[in-house]
Amino acid sequence: MSTICPALKRSEQGYVCSLNNKPVNPFVWYCVGNYVECPIYVSNKDKLSEAPREEPQEVRAEPKPAPPPEQTIIPLASAPEVKSVDVDEGVTSFIDAVLSKYEDYVRSLDSEWSKYESDVIGGRKSWEVEKVRLMEHLNLINNTIEAYEKRLKELDVRRMLGTIPEEKYLELRDNIQAKIGKLSELSAAFSSRLRLVEEGLKTHMRRIVSTSTRPDAIGVRYALERLENLVMEGRISRELYEKLKAELEELVV
Repeated sequence: MSTICPALKRSEQGYVCSLNNKPVNPFVWYCVGNYVECPIYVSNKDKLSEAPREEPQEVRAEPKPAPPPEQTIIPLASAPEVKSVDVDEGVTSFIDAVLSKYEDYVRSLDSEWSKYESDVIGGRKSWEVEKVRLMEHLNLINNTIEAYEKRLKELDVRRMLGTIPEEKYLELRDNIQAKIGKLSELSAAFSSRLRLVEEGLKTHMRRIVSTSTRPDAIGVRYALERLENLVMEGRISRELYEKLKAELEELVV
């Protein structure tokens, strides 16, 4: 049996494989010596049995530069057989467990975010209602302070007119000033806490406006972008911008 592949042909351009009509280098492919392992030969050898046999032409090595001394030619080895490998059940169980864990986690976050949106909007509505009564009570404190300040002025006038003894004047003045001081501290503390609540709710509302997929939030977000462009272009003042921005954020209901 010849060691040269019967499908190897020589043409003017070089060597050609007659099985696929493509150029081939017989010195680095299977053509010489182990052509029976060639995948092209194996898959098409029936064609060779049907075709008229021709004596294979002698393969003559074409002259080429001598390789460096350390270079060696390693013959191509046949491709190793691929064996089927069963996947251990523990591998699939681990993958399923980790994915299930974080799928549940994402669903939990979605649920919590939806609840967060509802809580913020509901809390804002409740605050707007109760803030009316809160301001009425805060105004009562401020009105009382103003009333005490008027009494101090009246007391000073009575002193100037000599209609009140000095000792009595000092007693009443100190008493009124103490009440004014105490009520002023309460008013300042309540007003500061009120501002913090307002700012906190606005922060949460802005967060919803900027991220929510609710139709009203998307509309407000688009309007805020246009408003931002107007102030950047100098077409409206910063004061008007802040006022309109606050009004737009109140539209998310």
